[in-house]
Amino acid sequence: MKDYQIVASDWRSMAGLLAAYLQGIKGVLDSFWEEKLIKGRVYGILSEGRLIGFFSIYQENTLTSFYLQPDAYPLEEDAFRAATRQEFVKQALVATGDEYFLSLCMDLAKGVERQAFFFQKKAHGAMANEIELTVASQMDLNAVIQNSEDFFEDPGGQIRRKEIFLAKKSDELVGFGVYERGKLREEFVSIGMYVIPAHRCQGLGTRILRRLQEIAVAEGLEPIAGCWVWNHASKKTLERAGMGAVARYMKVSF
Repeated sequence: MKDYQIVASDWRSMAGLLAAYLQGIKGVLDSFWEEKLIKGRVYGILSEGRLIGFFSIYQENTLTSFYLQPDAYPLEEDAFRAATRQEFVKQALVATGDEYFLSLCMDLAKGVERQAFFFQKKAHGAMANEIELTVASQMDLNAVIQNSEDFFEDPGGQIRRKEIFLAKKSDELVGFGVYERGKLREEFVSIGMYVIPAHRCQGLGTRILRRLQEIAVAEGLEPIAGCWVWNHASKKTLERAGMGAVARYMKVSF
């Protein structure tokens, strides 16, 4: 007979355990990781009426977190298997810095694939930078939509949250900067860029990223970034901007 039960819950109820979970994760966690966690359905793990852990499931089939308090570790194998049987779970998305969750995933893994790189600011040399960044306003919404293809999922909302910068060179709009402050790890800000097609292959993406790093450092934040493992152009651009891939986002199939 198992010594625990699983109940549907929410992140508000998990606040204390979530804080402990985040403290145990090493390295960077970008906005893409946060989104998959925050938007997942949350389940609490209870033992003798006491909350001892949780897990989250994104879009019914993807496990995005698993945590147990240290004194509940004897239950981990059975509880984790139960988590993988919840809803229609077929896989997990897990950061390499989340060593406990990753280790449990590997115990049941039938396949492992790299999904994304997580980048962190590294030292870099001086570079002439003629790019000017300004925070986009609602008056800029049409310009953002018309010049960014479908790059932004929610340009209006992102502008309201001050997550989009206009990138100009000699007063000409050449692209956009992305600046997403961490919701769970508030010391981080995820940065990114988009260069208008007519201005590509001129090193402007690198310069936009460098400007964003300067803004982050001035605000006392740590700039981080992510890109898909197959997006070689983005990886090279981030590296030229002085960032290094320090962690990975993995997909583990069960």
